[in-house]
Amino acid sequence: MNIFKGIAASATLVTLASGVWAGTPTPGGTLSVVMRSSPGAFDCHAAQGYSSMQAVQPAYNALLDYDPAAYPEIRGNLAESWEVSGDGMTVTFKLNEGVTFHDGTVMTSADVKASYERMMSPPDGVTPMLNSQFEKVESVDAPDDLTVVVNLKVASPAILNLFAHPNGCILSKTLLESDPEYPTQTVMGTGPFKMKEFQTGAKLVYEKHPDYFVDGRPYLDQLDYLIIPRNGVVPAISGGQVDADFFTLGAPLQKQIKDGRGDSVKFETGGTSVAAFITMNTSKKPFDDVRVRRALAMAIDLEAAAQALPRIISVDGYKPPVFLSSTPYALTDAELADLPGYESDPAAAKEAAKALLKEAGVEDLTFELTSLGSADPFETFAIFAIDQWRQIGVDVTKNTVAMADLLSTMRSSDYDAAIDWNSPISMDPDEVLAKHIPSSPSNYTHSGDEQLNMLATQIAAELDPEKRAMLTKDFEKRLLGEAYTIPMLWATRTVAIPSNLYGWVMPPNFSLWLNMQDIWLEQ
Repeated sequence: MNIFKGIAASATLVTLASGVWAGTPTPGGTLSVVMRSSPGAFDCHAAQGYSSMQAVQPAYNALLDYDPAAYPEIRGNLAESWEVSGDGMTVTFKLNEGVTFHDGTVMTSADVKASYERMMSPPDGVTPMLNSQFEKVESVDAPDDLTVVVNLKVASPAILNLFAHPNGCILSKTLLESDPEYPTQTVMGTGPFKMKEFQTGAKLVYEKHPDYFVDGRPYLDQLDYLIIPRNGVVPAISGGQVDADFFTLGAPLQKQIKDGRGDSVKFETGGTSVAAFITMNTSKKPFDDVRVRRALAMAIDLEAAAQALPRIISVDGYKPPVFLSSTPYALTDAELADLPGYESDPAAAKEAAKALLKEAGVEDLTFELTSLGSADPFETFAIFAIDQWRQIGVDVTKNTVAMADLLSTMRSSDYDAAIDWNSPISMDPDEVLAKHIPSSPSNYTHSGDEQLNMLATQIAAELDPEKRAMLTKDFEKRLLGEAYTIPMLWATRTVAIPSNLYGWVMPPNFSLWLNMQDIWLEQ
């Protein structure tokens, strides 16, 4: 049996206009949207965090995309069609004709090749989010202007997910050659909108790309992203200074907005694949001691968090911690029972945690927990964790930072512990575990755990679904057993949008479908 047959068959799903909504779109208009903080990066390969992804996606495209009408099925984007070879070792893409960059130049396979090679071998100072996943790619060929051939080192059952990830955006080869730093300084891609204006700390304005390759898209003439501090978001929406917030709003904030805007605003809610956790920096003492890390994990009563926190922030549930329960990779309650933080008796777990700290010689442990300032959910998680640790005699101070500072701090290892998160586009192990693989550039534990690296390599190459699920669970058990990360709760999402806005589809995470090409305002 050809296990790639089903994957290759999905190449017929190349319709770009989803039928997931009813009604006749009306073109025109400007939509103003909340941006919670200034973008941490304009490099679409390195963008991480909601504001950065929000800022770059309207300007770029990947070869493939997830179909909003049938997630997680994949449809074409810059690629018109594709084919996975029978042995799974090559993927051949046929590109859409007539795709142009915002500067008017025509996009070809040479741009795709240059973009993929940049993610495979990034220049100094650039950390592409997909770097570790591109390690499975041997080479990229461009035999003609509309054909791209990706040659793999090993067959991968989930390879198409890589090409559908929004961080896999296509850059201009010409600009890369003339200025290797162009992606960090100039937002210029093939996307439905092109940047018109950026005022640091104030706003980012996109205007319609008039020669966009998807017929009739985008519907909107302009997108105005207004950078609004967290305390100003609700007043701005309630007062009508801004139209929409596509991040998330807890129940109390929804009521305030509804009181101010009435029926001119509507809310949509959904679950997500976004998991929050506390990352421990194992390169700093005493966090190099597994006893200390386990003690800190055991001290946090996740059941209490699951009961209390959803009342004030957009979260729900804590088990399983790494994969959604609908996947074959999710740890069962029985498999979690022996892992730190999942004890059945929270009070007894706290006493055991005190004993571990004493054994490690750090009964008077003090440290700093770094977190973003957003109350939903980061600051709330930080406050909850600090209170839990106080109950075992640990003194923790909270260090609140901006997005760009958080990422640079964690990369440099200049921190003790931090509220981190994983926002995978898919629930495939190659993507979900990339955040937790010690050798991955997006992993900030600095653990160097070779067993986890080895397991990740085996998972990426394993074609048998049952064996792959077993290896994935082994990875999770070691990750949690060593307490490199301390899981928190899964994020939910409620957005506030104008009542006359249509075409919005709630993504499964915060990083998908942010290019805004299919939304419109009923005039």
